[in-house]
Amino acid sequence: IAVIEQGRISQLHNYGHRDKANTLDVNDQTMFQAASMSKLAAALLVTEADRNGYLNITDSVSEIASRFPNSTLDKWIDKKFKTATEESYTDDLTLKKLMNHSAGLDTHSIGTQMPGILKTIDGIILGNILDPLNNGVHPMWRPGISYSYSGGGYTVLEHILELETGESFRVFGNRELLDHV
Repeated sequence: IAVIEQGRISQLHNYGHRDKANTLDVNDQTMFQAASMSKLAAALLVTEADRNGYLNITDSVSEIASRFPNSTLDKWIDKKFKTATEESYTDDLTLKKLMNHSAGLDTHSIGTQMPGILKTIDGIILGNILDPLNNGVHPMWRPGISYSYSGGGYTVLEHILELETGESFRVFGNRELLDHV
């Protein structure tokens, strides 16, 4: 457990085993995935960006991609929504649906990375031919039909936030969320 105050770790407590079979305890260098804890921050940032006019959560990914030709978002639409049945998906796929997991996308989680393969937004969204476990974020069904958790959908959302604000997720997040705490 790490307690962070004013941007610095003020307390650090280790519990459990990092390798139970060999009874190796967790220590200060043990790495943990942030996993889905970042989704709350992403949703708050997108909501804040909507409130401040950087973006509109009712915009479709098609509308946004048209403003950013040749972006990863634009390439994703071209690559993953090619079939006639999927072509209009992106018109119904809004930021709000990405936020509430009703976008109809797969990629439950982005998982761990294979040794030597650094995950990038492009690689997560579009897929990475060097990583057989990751072939990108795909449509499963029309947006708004059902709820299905999609970590990849949140990666698309974070990419859109970067496109619309012109800043990295980290810079925008620090200024709009963390600097106000």
